Amino acid sequence: GSLVQIHWRSEPYADKWAINTQASALKPVVILGIPNEDGDLPVISAAGATTRTELNFWNEQRVLIKVGGSNLPAGQDPSYIYIEQLEIRDANESNGFRDQNGSNQSYSVNASGILVENGSHIYIRGNEIHENGYGVFTASRAENITISHNFIYENGVEHHNDYNS
Repeated sequence: GSLVQIHWRSEPYADKWAINTQASALKPVVILGIPNEDGDLPVISAAGATTRTELNFWNEQRVLIKVGGSNLPAGQDPSYIYIEQLEIRDANESNGFRDQNGSNQSYSVNASGILVENGSHIYIRGNEIHENGYGVFTASRAENITISHNFIYENGVEHHNDYNS
């Protein structure tokens, strides 16, 4: 298992991620935001975000944080992944990002703050997710997904703050 703590700071974090790790119930991967003393969550912003060259995943224009569906990091279907206490925003067509090759790109209209392409036992809880095309999008190859205690609002694709297939 792994614990990744992301501490609040005054400026948003502007990095795209791909999580493709198979963990276990006893040793999960936990990405945990650490709020400031006022309870403000750390912000992960898609606006001007950068994809590290060490990552290689498809559909970069559709996502800020991706679970599953990547070549690097390579792995089996991700499992027992927790994404908690983060403010995830700005994955929408009016914003751009720098892809893994260093080229400027634009997000698509259906970009997601969090996209779960595949995997199981994925927990998304206690987050604030807004101003994306979709707040959270789970694909048909994802199973046992728990989305709880989030504040999901003002995402741009009509009637799709949260889209689960």
